[in-house]
Amino acid sequence: MKTKILIFIYLLIPAFLLYGCKDEKLYEDKVKIVFELEGGTYQNCTLPIVHYYDKTDSITLITDPTTLTGAEVTRSGYTLEGWYQKKLENNGTTIYQDRWDFEHNFVDNQGVTLYAFWKKDIKYLYQLCYYNENQEVVELGNYSVNPGDKFKDYANYSYNRLGYTPIEFRDAEGNLWDDNFTHPGGETDLTIQIFVEYIEGEFAIVKNANDLRINKSKNIYLANDIDLEGSAFSFNDYKGIFMGNGFTISNFTINYDPSRNGLIQDFDDPNAKSLAISLFGNVTDATIQDVTFDNVKINIKTSLTITHKIYVAPIAMSSVNSKLKNIVFNGTLTCTALPNGFDKDNNLIIVDAAPIYKQDEQTVLDNNQIDLKIE
Repeated sequence: MKTKILIFIYLLIPAFLLYGCKDEKLYEDKVKIVFELEGGTYQNCTLPIVHYYDKTDSITLITDPTTLTGAEVTRSGYTLEGWYQKKLENNGTTIYQDRWDFEHNFVDNQGVTLYAFWKKDIKYLYQLCYYNENQEVVELGNYSVNPGDKFKDYANYSYNRLGYTPIEFRDAEGNLWDDNFTHPGGETDLTIQIFVEYIEGEFAIVKNANDLRINKSKNIYLANDIDLEGSAFSFNDYKGIFMGNGFTISNFTINYDPSRNGLIQDFDDPNAKSLAISLFGNVTDATIQDVTFDNVKINIKTSLTITHKIYVAPIAMSSVNSKLKNIVFNGTLTCTALPNGFDKDNNLIIVDAAPIYKQDEQTVLDNNQIDLKIE
């Protein structure tokens, strides 16, 4: 049924229509629709909205104020849940009944008064924060969520603390954050605080083999045991900080380049080229600590005749101003091919009980356990 709307006006002064007899006569042949705002605001006015429709011989659909003008009916801190036909008072509580459906409810020539029903906005938040040096809580950011939502730092607020790397989340009691926790919601605003635990500096958090390979030249914070499943791996020359945190990297073969490009200037003869094999290569200004390398295989296989010497060291070939502490290394060394005429007895140098071959005075070795078995 097509509804013909002649005019709608805003009742700026209630008494204007109630007592203005002349004005009442202007609309006495119209159907009057009143929208009580119940504390809301419409186009900067808090008074009721009045629409007038032509009277017809049948029932008529009506339109809500927002649809007609595009202006929103608002109330700070509340959301308009709908318009209702009945407003009841019960022991100081206002109850709204019979929600009006603008697509299916019709009005007759008696008109209708509708009441705005407001639902209080309740905020459910996850607040990400940390304790600063003075044990003050500093907010990094927050997420507005629904009841039942899990926490996820999808905006990476945890990285907003400059000069620090987030390593894990904890609850307000200091326990590790439960990834299965869901926001409980409730009848009032509820903020759940999540605290970020940091390590000073910029680190790559390494939890699996892919993380390790991608970030092997960076500062590393090992967060899991990693099984490399027999693949080849090495760090090459390392200049970073490796925090092992007591975890183990296992089941891998140290890879190296036996070609001409992979040779280095010999440590003793500057005119000779030699092959150097180790896990971290040459370490400079590095820290490597609290890590176990288990079931590590080293296989010497080269036929390049210009190779003067072959050096094998479990952790590093040389160390400058570096610290190696609490490293455990368990591995085996095999030799399947050497260049023709290679002097194995004099030119194959194997370090089987120490982490490195050559070090400067500033290098610190502390509590390392090296076991390289020669097969």
